[in-house]
Amino acid sequence: MSAFLIVPEEEKVLSRILPLVGGERMSLGSLNEALSNLREAAGGVTSRFKSWWLYEVPMADEDRLMMATQAIAEQLQEKGGEAVIDLEARLLTLVELQAVAAGMGLSLGFVAVLKPKTGEPPPLIDPLDQALMAAIQELGGSASTGQLAARLNRKPVALRKRLQVLSSFGRLVSTGIKGGARYSLPDWEP
Repeated sequence: MSAFLIVPEEEKVLSRILPLVGGERMSLGSLNEALSNLREAAGGVTSRFKSWWLYEVPMADEDRLMMATQAIAEQLQEKGGEAVIDLEARLLTLVELQAVAAGMGLSLGFVAVLKPKTGEPPPLIDPLDQALMAAIQELGGSASTGQLAARLNRKPVALRKRLQVLSSFGRLVSTGIKGGARYSLPDWEP
């Protein structure tokens, strides 16, 4: 099975990262041409797959970039000019890491760490992430943004961004949209 992503020609960050995850440039053209090529590559009208997900790889917001920059700067200082970042533990994406490296004037190299599966994700580093997960657990395994904001005495907007990050990394399951969104632990059952 293949994954397809339509990227604007001007988007330089994703263009440099996609080859690292096996992305191959297929064609360049207008959006209509790209969609036509996508349909053909994905199996056309007779595709054996009934439904398709559409993913967006958004550019990082300033708060996340500042958090990542701070973590990298601390490691650069502690480890004599080199930083090793656990993307899964820090909940960072490759796009965010590329943006921080470019902003700090750093070269970026990737190293794969292969280890036996433990069944558990690495512990969360960010105190807000820890507090959100604990609050959801205390609320029975599922909660709305409003419930979490009241419990943690924080503004919903700030929490929503972190909840979306936790969801995108598989730490939480998101259901509903906008004001009706709920965030649940992956093993939670209603």
